[in-house]
Amino acid sequence: MWVRLLLLPAVALAAACVEPSWGPAGVTGPCSTQALRVTAVSLPGSGSEAVALGFDLDGDGVVDNQLGALSAALGAVYAGWEPERWLGERLAEREVQWLALVDRCEGERAWQVRLARGADEDRDGRPELVDDGAAAVGQGPVAGDGVGLLPVGYFADGGGLAAEPAWEDGVALTASARPAADGQLALTIGVAVALGDAALAPAAAFLTAELVAGSRFARGIDLDGDQVVSVAELRASPAVASLLGFDVDTDGDGVPDRLSLGFAARASAVELE
Repeated sequence: MWVRLLLLPAVALAAACVEPSWGPAGVTGPCSTQALRVTAVSLPGSGSEAVALGFDLDGDGVVDNQLGALSAALGAVYAGWEPERWLGERLAEREVQWLALVDRCEGERAWQVRLARGADEDRDGRPELVDDGAAAVGQGPVAGDGVGLLPVGYFADGGGLAAEPAWEDGVALTASARPAADGQLALTIGVAVALGDAALAPAAAFLTAELVAGSRFARGIDLDGDQVVSVAELRASPAVASLLGFDVDTDGDGVPDRLSLGFAARASAVELE
């Protein structure tokens, strides 16, 4: 069965953070796009944190953060499961160019946020947009119904083993934003992803390494006993499959079709090409 994260009013308000306070109320001024580079990501470390960092992505009254809960569960089993660390290093080294674009007008409640994939081929520190998906739009504290680009493979990379970021479109993009004390923008982000085989490969590699080191949990996933945890075995394992079942119905047909992910991020201003 899937992990169900009950949506309580207080939790919903906490996840929403605060209403953007750009410009004085009632004054309409110039509109602009603020380009930011994602500098850090925080994933849930427990079930309660998975709730706090989640959103109800499909309107069914349940907080959606299946992959956040899975990451927290792996972290509880393995002290070496550190996707935040490895993703943070790649962001710091600009190995991955992940951008947030915030559109706003002074004095307007309406705002938009996009999660974009960038590239900096000439290494001059000014990335160019590769794909910026579709904006999540809000009239208050939360913007929703967008499509954001995510390096999903790095979110599943607990041991720094990922060979590629495995970018995916995250649908039902929902986000809140607030200024941080260090001048950056603090974001809480929720998306629904397909989580293809390329995105899961780093997690399988991590469990293979743990299997070699003697992990009983990993041994139980290695169904054919070949000392390698494959992506197929990861999906088939009863211990993991309960947290890899689709939990978000993104097309409204009553059948869940994607996996939810909720996390916090920091982003700082950057000049684009």
